[in-house]
Amino acid sequence: MATDEEISIERIRELFDYNPFTGAVTRRKYLASNAQVGAIVGSINSDGYLARDVDERSIKVHRLCWAHYYGAWPDGQVDHRNSIRTDNCIANLREATNQQNQFNRGATKRNKHGLRGVQFRDSRWVARIRAGGKQIHLGSFKTKEEASAAYETRAIELHGEFYAQQ
Repeated sequence: MATDEEISIERIRELFDYNPFTGAVTRRKYLASNAQVGAIVGSINSDGYLARDVDERSIKVHRLCWAHYYGAWPDGQVDHRNSIRTDNCIANLREATNQQNQFNRGATKRNKHGLRGVQFRDSRWVARIRAGGKQIHLGSFKTKEEASAAYETRAIELHGEFYAQQ
């Protein structure tokens, strides 16, 4: 499957305008009977990101925004700082590795108590974190709030600006 990098930046700029303050991408050119110049482009895909077909290739709009603004495709992934997948203001976008992008996630759907890195084991709340491919035990606590605080403190130390607090 073709990648978005195979589409030139010139082609992106020919087809679309991008407002870095609002994050809106609009049509610049009339291409089809149902496509009006000035219309906002993108529809939400199954992952919750805005996507748009360009020359028969599906591109996530946040990657298109990055390329339009900086004049080059990102080296890695593009992370949404505030975790809102449809907020494509340039101030909300940053390049990230896959690992850094994962730090900026909330608790998963399987998480019953809504706190990352915290589990209830043997009548205690246990905090653990992963770093460098290894799991680090942070302690055992009487309350889930204490365990969560331990996790949050360590996550900020390890992941810095890429850690999204709950």
